[in-house]
Amino acid sequence: MSWNCPVFDSTGKIKDAALSSQGDAAVFFLSAESLPPDSYLTIYGFNLSSITDVKVNGKSQTIVNTAYDYDHLPLHPALMKLGKDTGVFDVDLTVDGGGEPTNTEKYQKIDVQLDDVVSGDTGIQFVGCGLITGEKEGYSLTDTISGFSVHTGNVYYVDINGDNSDPGTVAEPWATLAYALSNTSAGDAVYVRENATDWSTTAIIPSQSTSGTSSQPKLFSAYPGESPTWDSVVSADQFIDFTQSSGDVVSDLTFHGFSHVNSNLNGPSFITWRPPSGKRRIRFVANYVYGAYASASGAFCEVSGYGSSYATGCIDIRLIGNYCDQTSDPGLTNNNAHVYYLGGRSWTDGYHVTHCRNTRHGSGRIYQIYGHTATETISEHARNITAWYNNLEGAKQPAATNKPNVMLCSHADPSPWLRQRADWYEDVDWQYNSVSGGSTGMRVWQVNDADPGDDRPPILDAVVDNNVVYNCSGTDISLDWYLTANAQNNLTESGVSDLASWNGSSSTVNTNSTNYPGDLQ
Repeated sequence: MSWNCPVFDSTGKIKDAALSSQGDAAVFFLSAESLPPDSYLTIYGFNLSSITDVKVNGKSQTIVNTAYDYDHLPLHPALMKLGKDTGVFDVDLTVDGGGEPTNTEKYQKIDVQLDDVVSGDTGIQFVGCGLITGEKEGYSLTDTISGFSVHTGNVYYVDINGDNSDPGTVAEPWATLAYALSNTSAGDAVYVRENATDWSTTAIIPSQSTSGTSSQPKLFSAYPGESPTWDSVVSADQFIDFTQSSGDVVSDLTFHGFSHVNSNLNGPSFITWRPPSGKRRIRFVANYVYGAYASASGAFCEVSGYGSSYATGCIDIRLIGNYCDQTSDPGLTNNNAHVYYLGGRSWTDGYHVTHCRNTRHGSGRIYQIYGHTATETISEHARNITAWYNNLEGAKQPAATNKPNVMLCSHADPSPWLRQRADWYEDVDWQYNSVSGGSTGMRVWQVNDADPGDDRPPILDAVVDNNVVYNCSGTDISLDWYLTANAQNNLTESGVSDLASWNGSSSTVNTNSTNYPGDLQ
């Protein structure tokens, strides 16, 4: 299905808002886009108690768990703005004396078993829903995701008390995720029980031979209503490790609902990514990370490119609904321990971060798009970079003395590393994010050009619309050195700074408001 981007009238309201609305529930994302029969689907959204039925290809499915709160993701100011802009739901923002939100509303979940489907069924309807947000960008005022599908495949289960010699059924589960990864096929779904907490090695090491396919993706998921936890104090390992897949193309995998916890606050990244391998259509959904400190970058994950063109690079990487808490060194002094990070290096076509959250970070940036080609003889390109519906909090802890940007897209480090630059960043789209606690909240920025004879801006097209930015020590939104940029309908405290210095650049900056929090009350 096609996802809409908002079209506003002269007052800053969405034109024809809610004319297609079917109800006041909003579906934000799903644990999977395609599943085999008899598998489980988790639905995330707001006002989900208004959903009275879930149908696939017109057939009602069994709701295993009715609407319950998802404690890791609160309803944040930008989503309140979305609800008001579309007219689907209306929640007023409440704040404390310092302007910090105090609302108690949260995302919710529904768990459904697909027990009346056959392979080839398409389309999922949420009766009572009026708004569905896209996994990459946009939204639709509808109650149906037409692209959802049912494919052939089997369903398996993992429990630490199981046995890898058993058949992997719910009554006789396997014991480890590693065994499940190697002994499942494209299209299969694996559900992990909550007491699987004491593994002593990396849980998932994907490879080309253990991948899914575009028509039969693989799912590794928490069992409905449970939260399997990986204790990285015990293991000192990441949860997902791509380092042994060098030269492979790993594709069509989803990892949903896992917790990765390090009480010593010095844990490894949730995902290790860096060595050269292609990744295609990989989804990380509703995972929780506590106490990860990546030392250099990417407490949740650093995504890096691959290949020699967009067609051969990393394609369609999605981070959806993940939550990272307490992600920096214990002393809160490091300013280069990012959380969600695209580090360039070769080619990436599609990096999508939606509905993600962080809290209690130290002194580093939270979301960063950055170039790294100083010592690497590679061409570096990235396009289709979207960030929608995220709730990102910068360095708010009192001990964090350095407060950098919360969201940054930049081609390079500044002098003396002027050759560390991306050749190309295009199609940067940031909308409906709540951003707070940095020096600058959102920044699209090129530092000095590496080649004095090359006057193009490496950031081509940027859209920074409909965001809510507050409690930053400097500029809320800053645009500098781009080809085209839009910054419209943002709600801030200090406004938007448009500092374009390239002669051929153009921008549209209007209908932004500095009346935070009043416009949402």
